[in-house]
Amino acid sequence: YVVKDCDSLCGDGSYLLAVTKRTTSEALVLWRGGHMHTSQPYEKSSATLPKVPMNFSEADERFACKDCFMQRGDNNFVCLLCDMEFWGEADLRFHSTTRRHQKASRNKVWENIETFIQMRYGDSLSLLGVVQTSAGTLRCVHCEKPLPSYYDAARHVNTRAHDDYMKHAFWHCEALAIHDGTGWRRSEAAQHLLRDMPDPCRLMREQYIAPTRDSCFVCKLCGTRLDCLARIQEHIASNKHTKKRRWMRYEMKRE
Repeated sequence: YVVKDCDSLCGDGSYLLAVTKRTTSEALVLWRGGHMHTSQPYEKSSATLPKVPMNFSEADERFACKDCFMQRGDNNFVCLLCDMEFWGEADLRFHSTTRRHQKASRNKVWENIETFIQMRYGDSLSLLGVVQTSAGTLRCVHCEKPLPSYYDAARHVNTRAHDDYMKHAFWHCEALAIHDGTGWRRSEAAQHLLRDMPDPCRLMREQYIAPTRDSCFVCKLCGTRLDCLARIQEHIASNKHTKKRRWMRYEMKRE
């Protein structure tokens, strides 16, 4: 934990709490910090994002190709998959072993898997950033990754890369709410990281912290790219930013 005195910034002797883990990719995550005057950390919040399983298999009996043969008469059969007609059970049994029928059966199984995922987990995938394009394919809006099928989408939302992007999107929404002053007091950041700060919305604006188009923030004074709330707080309290802020005030007074 890095706690720095920023009396010159806040004006009331309050503190900025900066919690960073620069050596890991977890710096993108909005973790809860410890309380200002104790070493007791807050508990991590429970995940609220929906879960989509990824262990779908063509060997699963739920997706088996059933009722693909139909009997029309005493000795007349039809394969609904291959659209072929047979006279006698012997011909039908032989057809079921052919490469054409087995390929059609596998395609039907995967079609059943697609339908199952879409019907059961379609809403969950939407919440996780998977949308349907005008071409009828799928796409992850967070990772900007095309997804050929719902099966691929289910596997994608379980990857580490997508999980990191979702966490990044989560903290960015919180940081943007703080910057814009819209409902940020109900956020995790307001309840934990920023609970001892008088007005973090005004502070971010006065310290020239602005959002970028790629879901991050930048310091307009220093040109520093900031990819999590902790780094925003740490940068505002840094010597580099403080000196530039003080120099800018000096230049403004001279003018």
